[in-house]
Amino acid sequence: RLLEVENLISKQPLGIRRVGIWGMAGIGKTMVAEAVYSQMKGDYETRSFIRNFEKQFQKKGLYHLRDRRLPPRVKDKLDINKSISNDSQQEMIIFLVLDDVRNPVNAESFLGGFDWFDPGTVIIITSRDKHALLQCRVSEIYEVKKLDDEEALKLFSASAFGKVLPENAYQKVSEMVVKYANGNAKALSCYGAKLKGKTPEEMEAEFLKHKRSPPSDIVELFKSSYDELSDNEKNIFLDIACFFSGKSVEHVDQALEGRGLFVSIGIQYLSEKSLVTKTGDRVEMHELIQDVARKILDQEVENG
Repeated sequence: RLLEVENLISKQPLGIRRVGIWGMAGIGKTMVAEAVYSQMKGDYETRSFIRNFEKQFQKKGLYHLRDRRLPPRVKDKLDINKSISNDSQQEMIIFLVLDDVRNPVNAESFLGGFDWFDPGTVIIITSRDKHALLQCRVSEIYEVKKLDDEEALKLFSASAFGKVLPENAYQKVSEMVVKYANGNAKALSCYGAKLKGKTPEEMEAEFLKHKRSPPSDIVELFKSSYDELSDNEKNIFLDIACFFSGKSVEHVDQALEGRGLFVSIGIQYLSEKSLVTKTGDRVEMHELIQDVARKILDQEVENG
């Protein structure tokens, strides 16, 4: 994954190189960005990695976040109240990572635009929203794929047992968790931590309980994406979760046509938000997201 992102950067002509890292919540976008940053940061005197950009932007505001997280030379360049100094005339080549961008307008205002940096600059943006990356004018997008079963088992085992692989007595329940998480790194780590220290029987019972009612940190992982949807998109999302995962887009469109929902457009948007995937003419939803969707629906019914 590290080499693939580095190749997307290096193959761009010398200029401002912008790469987006895209994928569903919890899939490992931040880990990939951190690996690339760790590998390349030594080549840049001016650099910054801003984790949870959107959350920090909302909490701290534009100017406070700039003051805290941008390198001094970049801040000076953006400060319209400062006079132009000799230093500000120097090349502005930076290595910058914005992690978890949701609103491209916030990212653009934070940087004062995407195009004023000097050639050689590298900007990496992670997002679960493909359309947001396109609005940030990235030149290349790397989609983070799910972990394969071997990688997933090792990650779960490290979290649950502190070992590379589980002992034989825990093999069955470990494989149950791996199948359910379907390559989602955050879910594997979360369930590993919650099931740690239990017998195989206790672990299986606890896992099935969490599967019926996903823990709050898993729900919140996806609910923030759900909250950003329009009413039309929320309805389509919940209907797919409850009834139509694995069905053709045409089937879903016909089933929902009487409700005035713009199904094809909605499915495309949900796909760009990493909440569903389109395989051929079929729309599919990760089982983990389906369970979270049902939990959200139950909460909405309870709240009236």
